[in-house]
Amino acid sequence: MSVIDARDASVQMDALLDAVGRGESFEIARDGKKVAQIIPLRGASRGRATKRMPDLSAFRASLKVSGASLSDSLLELRENTRY
Repeated sequence: MSVIDARDASVQMDALLDAVGRGESFEIARDGKKVAQIIPLRGASRGRATKRMPDLSAFRASLKVSGASLSDSLLELRENTRY
């Protein structure tokens, strides 16, 4: 685990966060005393890749809707209902 001065850490924060995202850990020191740690989250993915949602276009195409559309049904209910 590398030790970095607080001033250097503030200047290099983007690079530090990129390194933490790759699995590295750092300790931050102020006036020579260690005051903080920057460590990767448990279970966090390495790098900036994110999990993508599956393509649902085939699933959506397989759905068959029967009957009147929801809009038409609501309009009919409004016309036939007393307020």
